[in-house]
Amino acid sequence: MKYSQHLNVAEHIYKIANEYHLVAREILKDTALTALMGLASSLFSYLFLQFLGKSLTPTEFGDFGVAMTALVGVSVVALMYNAVVIQYIAYFLSKSQKEKIVSFSKYSLYAIMVAGLAVFFIFEFFAEDISILLNLSSPVIMRLLGILMLTEFFGTGISGVLNGLQRFAVLGFVRIVYAIISLLAGAGLVYSGFGVEGALIGFIVGSVSLNLISIYFLRKTLFAQPERIGKIGVLKYLFFAVPITISIGVLLNSDILLAKYYLQPIEAGHYVAASLIGTFAFFIMAAVVKVMFPKVANFNSNGKDTLPLLKESVQYTALLTGILTLAFLLVPDLASKFLFSEEYSISGLLRWYAPATFFLAMTTVFVMYLVALRKFSILYPVAGFAILKVFILARFHASASEIVAAVFWVNFALFLVILVLYKDIILLAMKKRREYFNYAELLQSR
Repeated sequence: MKYSQHLNVAEHIYKIANEYHLVAREILKDTALTALMGLASSLFSYLFLQFLGKSLTPTEFGDFGVAMTALVGVSVVALMYNAVVIQYIAYFLSKSQKEKIVSFSKYSLYAIMVAGLAVFFIFEFFAEDISILLNLSSPVIMRLLGILMLTEFFGTGISGVLNGLQRFAVLGFVRIVYAIISLLAGAGLVYSGFGVEGALIGFIVGSVSLNLISIYFLRKTLFAQPERIGKIGVLKYLFFAVPITISIGVLLNSDILLAKYYLQPIEAGHYVAASLIGTFAFFIMAAVVKVMFPKVANFNSNGKDTLPLLKESVQYTALLTGILTLAFLLVPDLASKFLFSEEYSISGLLRWYAPATFFLAMTTVFVMYLVALRKFSILYPVAGFAILKVFILARFHASASEIVAAVFWVNFALFLVILVLYKDIILLAMKKRREYFNYAELLQSR
């Protein structure tokens, strides 16, 4: 009898160990796949940006910076949109309600399309006024940007569904196609003399291509018969998620628009160029969060410990963005000359902007982890510092150096506040053993 009990206990322990081993393998595979495809996509995107940096004057690049600001804003929207979609897809999977995923995916896609249409009409109807406000050379830039925003919002919806279903291979593939087509079309048009407008058309062509390919891969999900979802509390989730999204967008982007408004065109172009390089760290963080968030949502829905995931995400974000930030601090001239022509004097700005983005990236990891757990109290410090940033920059904007220094201190202060407010969660996470995610042992066992 005792032998039988011991055998049952041993079998139970084996099943648990095997379950976690499979989860670890899955996370390792998804992380590696996302990282490799993200690297490939980034390579083509950076080649395009390098071409633009060498081809456009600082004044022209300042105009292009408004478009980049809008695209970065869309990426922040995508980050939170993915959070909402993933949260509820994980919920339906945990309840074995896979048929409701189709309906929820459709409704969420419709919602983001409505948002995209709203942005499109604003840009089209107020193109002249916005162009004057931001000192743009032509209102055509805003009209093209409106079209791009429409396609990008739709792409955000499609990508959110792919991410929620954890189809990382398809998601990575379409991003690579997007980057290649944008590079080829945009570079060709800029080389032909179409300037900033040509670059925007290249992005539009790439975005439309991404959407068409994604629809093909999701045809069974998107065109299946929908089913009633019922009340799942999504409006309450959005009530907190939307302000958090706006706050992160303001913390990441508002200084670029204010620089374009307050500074002379050439100095504004230098600031935009420095911000473009400096924000690389934020997009590295976004790649980590894309893997972390669905796992956290899934673990939380099933009552599993999520702290090891936070520990891994913090460690990898700190390592990758830290190395990049250190490189920008030590050799800013190298990064500047690699992406831009000799006309750009941005080394001094980059030494401030790179660490400022590093602190914001680390803060955003904590923010997204807490959002995955529905701990929406994070809204108050994030929104507070977003408002504080705009207030400070409205007062201190005499030069690009003054603006970037203010951005650094705001981001650094927010990072410290988050560490203090959530120190218990952070310390518990850092003390967790790597029992789920021992990558070295997993690689050796393959």
